[in-house]
Amino acid sequence: MMPTATMTSTSVIPRRSHPSKLPDVGTTIFTVMSRLAAEHDAINLSQGFPDFSPPPRLVELVAGHMRAGLNQYAPMPGLTALRDAIAHQVMALHGRRVSTETEITITAGGTEAIFCAVQAVVHAGDEVILLDPAYDSYEPAVRLARGAAVRIPLRRPGFDVDWDRVRDAVGPRTRLIIVNTPHNPSGAVFTRGDLEALADVLDGTDVLVLADEVYEHMVFDGRAHQGGHDDDRHRGHYHRHGNRRRHHHHHRHRRHHHRADALERHRRGASDLRSLGH
Repeated sequence: MMPTATMTSTSVIPRRSHPSKLPDVGTTIFTVMSRLAAEHDAINLSQGFPDFSPPPRLVELVAGHMRAGLNQYAPMPGLTALRDAIAHQVMALHGRRVSTETEITITAGGTEAIFCAVQAVVHAGDEVILLDPAYDSYEPAVRLARGAAVRIPLRRPGFDVDWDRVRDAVGPRTRLIIVNTPHNPSGAVFTRGDLEALADVLDGTDVLVLADEVYEHMVFDGRAHQGGHDDDRHRGHYHRHGNRRRHHHHHRHRRHHHRADALERHRRGASDLRSLGH
């Protein structure tokens, strides 16, 4: 009986190329400007990091809590004590009662918060109105959600909003308007008239507003910050992004809070609205 030989052949599956989902998005402007500042020994005004150390007492408290074992995962919405403190601050500053359980979420940073909020509410084919110039993370977040950015330029020289153009841009596919006050990079701030105009645009629509108000405590010239907490007409539309880093000067230890009443009806009725973290 002749011996038989068994041959085993293997086929090589060629690796498939996976191009970037954002091929035209390079590094951030922060990286570019910080590199230029280092190359030219220039003062770097592009990023909001302080040029001083945190208070020694704060360092001691952080180290003490870590030594006490408080260095594990926090609850997903954030520590209850921190959310309670933010709720008290919102009441003290704006006279607005917000729920610790349903209206405040702590996240690791501002860009994360914006990204998560956009991913939570923007679906394929939705349109998101952006006011140009805008923080460079807005549009990539919209595109990754398979939405389309509709860009409306701010009017020069004061970088104020042409609300007639915003109203004309709102259509059946409009899901979200992102506003930023005080504005990065111009420093322009909303007036009471801007809030009223925004409320008029939202009236009779289901359009949501993502309010980026991280510089709310850096308003000068005797002016007052005008934000979503200050106008009852915005309730039901507003999702607010705030940043404690800007006014407590502890960079990267960010405490963000959201006006989530604008999203609560979606949280109740939509299974795809995930927990927000910004």
